[in-house]
Amino acid sequence: MKSIKTYFKKENISAVFLLFNFSYFASQAIKTINNPTPPLTFSLYLVGALIEFIFIYFLTLTLIRSDKKFLQNLALPILILFSAIYFSQSYTLRQSGCLIDIIALENAHHFMLVLTDKLRRKLFEFSLIFLVFALAFVFAKASSQPVCHSKILKFSGALLLLQVPLSGFLLSLSPAVDLTVKASHLAAPLASAYRFRNRTPDFIKQKVYDTPFPYARLKNIDKPNVFLFFTEGLSARSIGTYNPRFKNVMPNLDEFAKKSLIVENYYNHTAATEKGILGQLTSFYPARTRDFHPEVMQTPEIPENNYRSLAHILEENGYDTYFLMASTGVTDNLPNIAKSAGFKNVVGTEELRKLLNSDESGNMSDEDFFKAAKIFLENLPPKKPVFVAFYNLETHAFKDTAENGIKYENGKNRVLNTLANFDFHFGKFFNYFKKSKFSNNSFFFFTTDHAHFFEPPYIELMKNEKDYKPVFVDRIPLFIYAPTIKQPKVLDAKGKNSLALAPTILHYLDIKYAKNHFVGHSLLEKNDPKILNISETGLIFFLTDKIGVHEEKNLPEYIKNDWKKAKDNVMFCIYSDIKGQITEQKERPQKISPSSTTDAKKN
Repeated sequence: MKSIKTYFKKENISAVFLLFNFSYFASQAIKTINNPTPPLTFSLYLVGALIEFIFIYFLTLTLIRSDKKFLQNLALPILILFSAIYFSQSYTLRQSGCLIDIIALENAHHFMLVLTDKLRRKLFEFSLIFLVFALAFVFAKASSQPVCHSKILKFSGALLLLQVPLSGFLLSLSPAVDLTVKASHLAAPLASAYRFRNRTPDFIKQKVYDTPFPYARLKNIDKPNVFLFFTEGLSARSIGTYNPRFKNVMPNLDEFAKKSLIVENYYNHTAATEKGILGQLTSFYPARTRDFHPEVMQTPEIPENNYRSLAHILEENGYDTYFLMASTGVTDNLPNIAKSAGFKNVVGTEELRKLLNSDESGNMSDEDFFKAAKIFLENLPPKKPVFVAFYNLETHAFKDTAENGIKYENGKNRVLNTLANFDFHFGKFFNYFKKSKFSNNSFFFFTTDHAHFFEPPYIELMKNEKDYKPVFVDRIPLFIYAPTIKQPKVLDAKGKNSLALAPTILHYLDIKYAKNHFVGHSLLEKNDPKILNISETGLIFFLTDKIGVHEEKNLPEYIKNDWKKAKDNVMFCIYSDIKGQITEQKERPQKISPSSTTDAKKN
């Protein structure tokens, strides 16, 4: 008993707890080697983590042995906070193959979407461990020996601080430092929004496109209905139409594609969902405004957006506008995004479930969503043309289909399960649509909010794809179903991104003149502008072209001279307030387009 008391000291308990956390982090990191973590990156993670643990141990040791009570009381909160960060980083690393990134921080309010049963168990287990440790730490005694390790503390602290200025062009080795640096980058838009609050970029123009519509219209429809489906997280390479390796995964979508115009070499311009959908509807790089994080951005310096979206323009042309969503709005901010994008009717899960006479709650399965969408369309009044946008949820990263859902083959890969499940229910919905009152007087645009996230089961599927990169930008699908138009089978987007969606839809509708601030161009423009196609995810920038996705550190030679100015123009979009221009009546030329090197050079 005496020997137990001898070791029952705060510094020893701290050492054991930190060793446990380091071991857990190392065990999760090992499981990601080559899927997708390269061995060198894995080694750097462990070295960085070791430096951090040494620093934290000697920091808490110094606090524990301090003669000031308030310093002694800081030791336990620091250990708990540090351990919580490492638990989060460890779990994220295991699930996604990378540490928490800016995209994850921007979408922290989506936490409930990825709160799986497995994560709940982990949280419960670690909460118990943290509680036992905290109680043991409180009741243990502190050693009265003086601290003689100040050199180690200073040296390890210096190594950590050295990574901060280097993090711009070198990997941030230490997971806690890495999270701190990214959090500071996330805060930067707040300061930038304040700095740009009195500047108004000159984007407003009165014309959407120049080239006459190039395809023959087999039937003249005054105002066709418009249906726009945003699939959650879908890359083109996982669809058989684009990639024969997956020809059996989504056969119903492939059938839909055969009856549609297939757009190739088309990329997402951003991620995640909220920015992806808002950016496509407004053909603009969304700013960090109160619409995204109303709970933290209520100061007058941070502007509310006042974008001109596709929904605004269609409403002005006599359309009723609807946005149907399978998420509750509790786990995301999509209802506010849809409203700010001009939809007069935002239809959520509560209203959709009433159509099914269901008393369930929470996010909707794809099966229920498509069933409710069918009933909703049947009940729409025939008086006015409609613009209906849809957003499903069950194909979200980290999710699997329910026990009674569709599984793909043996059901071992959750990504294939969710795709097959979605396809089955989409097929039933499209069979209804072809026989409905909308079949011959509508255009149906099928796309996604963004590419599939690079979670390990998805990377496993793509390990034989030579051009695949584990980043949040990739080729995405765009199918245009327009039975009253004689379309070609395929249209090459030549690397353009999803900022082209809104002007392309207006091109199909022959709505040439409308006040807008679109920075994307219609895919049907004959005089193809020299576009610099930039995608931005979490303040990381990529170039897209017919070859693929180019990271900023590996840009092709033809673009290097124009890259900085074009990237600055994108940043200007992200941080700008354009609300002052929207109410102006006079037409102004478009002086700078964030996606056009030609326009930039002229000015």
